[in-house]
Amino acid sequence: MTPSRFWAFVLVIGVALVAAATLAGGATTQAAFVDDELGDGSVTAAASFDRGPPGPRAYDDANGNGQWDQGETTYTESDLYSFDDSSANLVVPSDVGTVNNSGSIDITAGSLTAETSFQSDSGSVSLSATDGDADLGGQNVLAAGRADVSATGTATVDGAAVIGVFGDSSVTGKSVSARNANVVSYFGTTTLSARERGGGPLDATNATLQSRYGGDIVLESSGDMRLENAEIQAPYGDITADLQRGGRTLFVDGASIDDADADNTLVYTPRGTTVDGTPAAGSVSARSGRGGGRPNTTNQAGTPGSTWGSDRPSPERPERPINWEAIAGELGISLSSD
Repeated sequence: MTPSRFWAFVLVIGVALVAAATLAGGATTQAAFVDDELGDGSVTAAASFDRGPPGPRAYDDANGNGQWDQGETTYTESDLYSFDDSSANLVVPSDVGTVNNSGSIDITAGSLTAETSFQSDSGSVSLSATDGDADLGGQNVLAAGRADVSATGTATVDGAAVIGVFGDSSVTGKSVSARNANVVSYFGTTTLSARERGGGPLDATNATLQSRYGGDIVLESSGDMRLENAEIQAPYGDITADLQRGGRTLFVDGASIDDADADNTLVYTPRGTTVDGTPAAGSVSARSGRGGGRPNTTNQAGTPGSTWGSDRPSPERPERPINWEAIAGELGISLSSD
């Protein structure tokens, strides 16, 4: 080993020792070195790998850098039961655990990022982002009453369960992403709407959308709408899809459609909507008077059928507190765990 390589080796070892000592002290240190044979570089010792605040607390990501910084406001779980600050970029880390209130949960923030579920066994749950996106991170919104997720930006409920038992369920935003989601109302209406601030696309690929004993399923967008391989069930109501303007595309390949009508038809508007694909069960048809026409056989399952069959189940009102695992079993869905 040449003398220069020896001293370079000693220098690197020294830097490593400084970095280790710095980690133990809880600060962040960067050491630089220059060598005529090895070149120059640096070694950085990170203070912590914990991106959230100390303890199980939510926080306002005021600078929008995706992590908690010293001085940013933090909140306990109980603070989230009734939260109203449209200037906050609210982040709810996973270590907070399920936000569970016997009464309602009402959160209004500028933007919302959640890594945990929200549950009310006797009230409603409303999560609203008034100046940005709402992202549930694949978690659950479980409400005895209404279950609402809304955003002025993108409302993302991919892989999530949004269930309102005695009230409606809705996901609304400028655009909506509900891929692999379960959006269900037990006794009310289920709505997915991408109409905020001019609106945009709606993606419910592989989703389960149900209005089990209640009203309709209402789907709205101002862009293309993707329902490929989705299970769409409103055995006591209607299923409608409104794309607002002509020239949009409604993707239905592999979808299973079941409504109160014998032909299990999803009715779409307006005139000029392009339908892409063929449902696995049920059919799609333009609304008479706004788009006219009968169901196109290319957009109708070869053997129309209902996922639930011809015998509609009789409503049974769940007891309170709600047994969510029993509800999930009846709906044929699985609930994520945080």
